[in-house]
Amino acid sequence: MAARRTKPSRYISVDIEADGPIPGPYSMLSFGAAVAGTQDGGGFTAADPERETFYRELRPISEEFVPEALAVSGLDRERLKTEGAEPAVALGEFSDWVRGCARARSPSCAATRPRTTGRSCTGT
Repeated sequence: MAARRTKPSRYISVDIEADGPIPGPYSMLSFGAAVAGTQDGGGFTAADPERETFYRELRPISEEFVPEALAVSGLDRERLKTEGAEPAVALGEFSDWVRGCARARSPSCAATRPRTTGRSCTGT
């Protein structure tokens, strides 16, 4: 039986800051990502985490927020109301960035939820 060729995977670590526990009523205020490395038939090769990065601060989508959640981020909601990127535009830019980083590899994004297990998404 012939060995199955698999497409290498490009791992991307993602982190967000939000002003509440759930999307919709509350806002994602910033998100960043860095290429962690590539997995192929030869194993995992770590990337320089500062070489390929993405970061955006977002305009809040509602007036609702949890003061304790906002305090954790250290971000200024009033500033973000005027200087933050439009969320739909920023997410489109992020999608383009992921495709550019992936090149001929399958992108795999991973994010960690506080005090719980990790959550991951594959593809774009």
